[in-house]
Amino acid sequence: MEEALSRYENEPSSVSWLCYEMLHTDPHASLKSIIRFLELDENCIDINKAIKNNSFEARKKAGSEMEWVFATRKGKVGSGSKELLDNTQVVIDKKANTLYKRAYSLCLKNL
Repeated sequence: MEEALSRYENEPSSVSWLCYEMLHTDPHASLKSIIRFLELDENCIDINKAIKNNSFEARKKAGSEMEWVFATRKGKVGSGSKELLDNTQVVIDKKANTLYKRAYSLCLKNL
């Protein structure tokens, strides 16, 4: 994340920001933004199908290599601190909170 923040500060067009809140608020616009950033042909991608097949609920129902995520997380915006173990949240706050806050503020600017 440090590298992305540094690149964004030096060359904003070289980084595309996407946070869970953006994806949750408007998945179509979020995916279109990613597709444009990657310079892919929008006509070759079924965005509705991608959203439907990769929703938190669809991935949970289909089973996944990330079963531990589904056992601990609910897929709700803002619920992480309530769902994570206290010691996990402490480690995140201690090691990454400053970077997360910088990145999150950039994401909010793009909402």
